[in-house]
Amino acid sequence: MKLFVIILFSLSSTLFSQELADTTYGLIYPNNYSIGIHFNTGGYGIYGEYASQVNYKYEHAYGFNISNIHHKNEFKIQGATGTRSYYYKKINSFLVFRPSFGGNLKLFNSKREDGIGIVLKWKVGPAFGFLKPVYLDILKQQNIGANPIAEKYDPEIHENAVVEGRANWTKGVGEGRFEIGGAAKAGLNFNFAKDESTISGGEIGIMVDYFPIRPIELMYGADNFRYFGAFYLQFELGSRF
Repeated sequence: MKLFVIILFSLSSTLFSQELADTTYGLIYPNNYSIGIHFNTGGYGIYGEYASQVNYKYEHAYGFNISNIHHKNEFKIQGATGTRSYYYKKINSFLVFRPSFGGNLKLFNSKREDGIGIVLKWKVGPAFGFLKPVYLDILKQQNIGANPIAEKYDPEIHENAVVEGRANWTKGVGEGRFEIGGAAKAGLNFNFAKDESTISGGEIGIMVDYFPIRPIELMYGADNFRYFGAFYLQFELGSRF
């Protein structure tokens, strides 16, 4: 991760020192938008972005990202029946909404560089998290053959032998609470579209979330954290206009 940050910083420093008013590349589209799916080493979700032109090489960007956050040590195991799974000792799930503001610095123009446009992107903003307890479907010995009963997961009393699998995610929503923090991300965006008015490609980078009020309790009996860092990969579609 440190190496990736050094590379991003070096690229941005070099290009900001160059003239940004170069208009020799072709038609300028003052606005663009994109939407897509987001994967990171801590979870997955969706994202969107709207950007407006400042000059030929630089844009102001506004975006959002919604994804879950996993504990770095969590893992799945099979339930008692072997047909469903659940996260062992995971007692809370955590969904985070990140509205953000930042900038897009064009490194390579798609028309000049054989159809591949490369943009350095950065964003910062608040992070609004929703933490809710995990519910599991529990097999009751007194109700053999009956449907399992959804109960809040307690690793001290719910041994694997009585767990069928995860209950519906909506179970426990009324018991959840909100956590407020901050988020930042930086990455390289690749646009493979042949038409200059179209966006079709992806982005790789790093992202961080920080929740200052308290550690986010995700797993029973494990260290829980205020800070979460991850590598991310996004796939996107959009348009320039």
